[in-house]
Order: sequence, then C-alpha cells, then structure tokens
Amino acid sequence: MSEIKLDFDKPEKPNFQKIWAVLGICGIIIDAIRVSKSKHGGTHVLIKTKPVLRDWEILTLQAIMGSDWKRETFNYIRVKAITENPRGWEREYWERNWNVLFEGNDGAGRDSISRQRRKNRS
Repeated sequence: MSEIKLDFDKPEKPNFQKIWAVLGICGIIIDAIRVSKSKHGGTHVLIKTKPVLRDWEILTLQAIMGSDWKRETFNYIRVKAITENPRGWEREYWERNWNVLFEGNDGAGRDSISRQRRKNRS
C-alpha cells in the first residue's frame, strides 16, 4: 500500500472531481482517504492506495492533483537525491522522509509529522 499526500494552502480547496478523475484514469484503487485541516488553515488529503506505487509515481500524482507546488518541488529534489545516491546516509534518510506532511501540534508543543514509508525500491 502507498500513500498519496496532498497539501492545499488556504484559500485553495481540493478539487475532488479532478482527484477522482486522475486516480480513475491511472487505474489507482483507493483503500482509504482522510481529509483534515492543516495547522495553517489549509487542507491535507491522505489517500491510501491498493497498488504499491514508486516514489516518482506518487510525486507525479501529487503534482497533477494540485498539491502545493513548493512542497512538490522539494519532494522532487528529495526523490532525485534517493536515485542519485545508491547507498549511504543521505539515501537512507530520504527514503524514510521524502514525503513529509506536517499534521499540526501533538499537544506537547511539537509538530506531528506524517512520513511516506518507502515500499518499492524502484
């Protein structure tokens, strides 16, 4: 299972018609979906999918579906670092942390973070 993480800044709202169309055209099956407010008043959409997707597929889908362009630009740099570093701490770090979505405060004054866990090494 993979996670597609979309970040929409306010006043921008998710276009769910577009999201469903992209997933349908690409043959992606939704296992679960969660919509929540970001700590700055925007919207986060977390989509768990049945097929395991490669990092570049997740990144591409997030960008096509309208996720924040700055976030996806930095995600591109992170995914590129994974592919260009065959081994070492940098690759290992970004494999675990490339698709971060800040979920808000955990109650102890820290930001809770949702991370993409890498399932497919391709």
